Amino acid sequence: SHVPATNTNNGPCLSCSHGWGRCFGRAICCHPHGGCRVGFGPDTAACRRLPAKVLGCGRVATACLGGKGRCASRGICCTADSCETTNGCKDVKFEVKR
Repeated sequence: SHVPATNTNNGPCLSCSHGWGRCFGRAICCHPHGGCRVGFGPDTAACRRLPAKVLGCGRVATACLGGKGRCASRGICCTADSCETTNGCKDVKFEVKR
């Protein structure tokens, strides 16, 4: 019974980690200011409903890593598979509704 989160750019997105964040990839759950949880654990269980190689609702978010990823949390850039820290993602906005 996950309530969809809302991305200010692109409508509903799949929430994860009991509403803490939203899915950014099949094994990535991110909060705009709280970082990302990566891996196939309980925090990302809801995200496995996403198709492989999809950046979820973040696909229109600010590009990073030379366009290969999108800003998923403050200071963190994610592709559909992994995340890394970056200076380019300082302002990340999407609403996470519980």
